[in-house]
Amino acid sequence: MEHHRQESSGPSSSAGSSVTAKGRKGRRHQAQKRAFQNDTTAKKETPPTPIAKPEELIPKTALEIIDNKGQKLWKIPAEAQPLPQDGMVAQVHFKSWLVADKEKKIIDSSSSSDSTAGQVGQQPFEFVIGKGQVSRAIDEGVKTMRNGEKAQFIYRRSEEASGSVNASLAAKDMDKDKEGQKNEELVCTEVELVNILDQPGKPEVCVKKGSPGMVMKEMIEIQEDGTTMDGNVIVFVTLTGYHHGKVFFPRATLPFNPKDNSWGSNKADRIFPATLPNAIKSMRNGEKALVSLSGSSAMRVALEDKPQKIHVPVGAPIRFLVEIEEVDKLIDPKTVALGPSMDSCVDLLQKGNTYKDQGHADAALSKFVRAEELMQNQSFFGAQLLLYATLKDLADLHGKTDKMDRNRALSICNKAIGMENSLPFPADKVSCKIHMRRGIIRMEQRKYTLAKRDFEKALLLAVEGEEEDLASEALILLSAASQHVGTRRSGFNWLDD
Repeated sequence: MEHHRQESSGPSSSAGSSVTAKGRKGRRHQAQKRAFQNDTTAKKETPPTPIAKPEELIPKTALEIIDNKGQKLWKIPAEAQPLPQDGMVAQVHFKSWLVADKEKKIIDSSSSSDSTAGQVGQQPFEFVIGKGQVSRAIDEGVKTMRNGEKAQFIYRRSEEASGSVNASLAAKDMDKDKEGQKNEELVCTEVELVNILDQPGKPEVCVKKGSPGMVMKEMIEIQEDGTTMDGNVIVFVTLTGYHHGKVFFPRATLPFNPKDNSWGSNKADRIFPATLPNAIKSMRNGEKALVSLSGSSAMRVALEDKPQKIHVPVGAPIRFLVEIEEVDKLIDPKTVALGPSMDSCVDLLQKGNTYKDQGHADAALSKFVRAEELMQNQSFFGAQLLLYATLKDLADLHGKTDKMDRNRALSICNKAIGMENSLPFPADKVSCKIHMRRGIIRMEQRKYTLAKRDFEKALLLAVEGEEEDLASEALILLSAASQHVGTRRSGFNWLDD
């Protein structure tokens, strides 16, 4: 029996050991399961990390700016220095990135290579402030900066100016998968204001990025208290044009309208560069500057003067000596009292005749035309005489400026002669000159019989007024007209009128 018990003890011990091993394995599995469940529960109970609102990414030190459109712009300020203004030419380095992008990937910059933007040797980007040539952030932001300052501007992408440099390049580089979120994203543009070039005593360079043309202005004389070209004004500018040291445009005073960049001369409007007025408009009364132009900013048409051996091709480098003679505020005849209106007309006639005597017919024409407008509807004593004298001065410019052609001068003479009977008292000297001027125009038209009648009338007025010089001149003209009339009649062709 003992032997039997010994044999039976073996299997019983083996089974107990197997049960114990299974129990340990089961308990280990249960522990792992509970640990996994606890870990999963803990993860579910952990609150998600809140997503920062766009405004929360803006540093607290940033200065909020509201532009003229009511849109916000945030600036990280630097130390204060003098502020630039609209119309000045700014040189800047800039680069832009998304505020939410921790890597600050450049989406736009002033350099062709984003990695070299703002580095030494890189040419800065140049633009005219306030003209919309760049993004709103740069255009508005630069006006709050100072020379040499570097600042960062944060703005909403949806408020970016369309078509600007920044917007066009950034739109190209943006991730198209984020098209729906693009308008809510914040962009940071870092701007370094390298220089403001439109400052007294410094050359001003007006050149667009990638443009082959250039305008450079170097101030010679500065008048800080001089009248600016703001408002409704006519500016009288004396210009002398140079090409390779030779004068291709002789010194002349011309009227200039800053509002539409037009000159009171057909020749000037035809040949002058469109970029020249922009350099002039920032000047003041009494100032003098040397303006250099080249490339696409130079002459519109080629000029050639064989006797003077001058040839100025299109795009050739040229220079203009610019002198601001007068910034004349325009007067509305309807708002001026009678006395001041008369004084203004006399002043215009005096200045006009001064310009005429100096040989500046276009400037004189501008003065006389304004005097005529001022006297046109005035009814006070002497107004008719002033208008009559003004018309005579206008007619005298016939042949001296391309703005006063034959037909216009003849029309003015006819208007003046039609006023003779309504004058408060005779003006023999003025009437004599008007009839002589109309006779000369009719001689050019080969209307010799009508010209002869005008000269006869002029001679009569000169004799009555005891104007010997005018009488001699009228007699010479009458003799010339009579010879033509006699020649035409002898050839049986005297019905020319």
